[in-house]
Amino acid sequence: MYRHGSGALVFGSGTVQWPWGLDPHHDTDTGVPPERANGSNTRVGVDPHGPDRAIQQATVNLFADMGVQPTTLEPGLVPAVASTDATAPLSTIAEPGTPPRLGAELTLRGTASDAGGGVVAAVEVSFDGGERWHPAEGRSEWSYTWVPDRAGTVSIRSRAVDDSGNLETPGPGVEVTVSGGND
Repeated sequence: MYRHGSGALVFGSGTVQWPWGLDPHHDTDTGVPPERANGSNTRVGVDPHGPDRAIQQATVNLFADMGVQPTTLEPGLVPAVASTDATAPLSTIAEPGTPPRLGAELTLRGTASDAGGGVVAAVEVSFDGGERWHPAEGRSEWSYTWVPDRAGTVSIRSRAVDDSGNLETPGPGVEVTVSGGND
């Protein structure tokens, strides 16, 4: 999920089996009708675990942010209102204590916060000016294990996203000099 520059909320559910959490009735990978498939396989027929209430409620919440709500709700779900959070979170990178060396593992650490009323949903780091981003572990306190693949000056940048889809515009980051393997 992300918010496009136009303000539109973009959400792709078909690639992560999101629909399987909404409803317990599943088809098969091969197209075999459920009544002819193996009855012990929960990937076909009716899932004995039922729908996932958290995914159903998250969908209701997402629809509220898109400006729509269902006319009726399943029992146990609550109506949602659109988020008023329009403030992107902020992330920081702590200076690495050990100078990075080519091919040597270095754990980067930082913090992130969201003053807009939500929570930090994820943090990412980049080592190439923001061309590619890598998911960090953690949210308000995060870390990323990095193995430099080239010597020289590297600008490490971070960005955070909150639970309303507000994405931080990364700052200049932290500049480090990666020494060669034989230095």
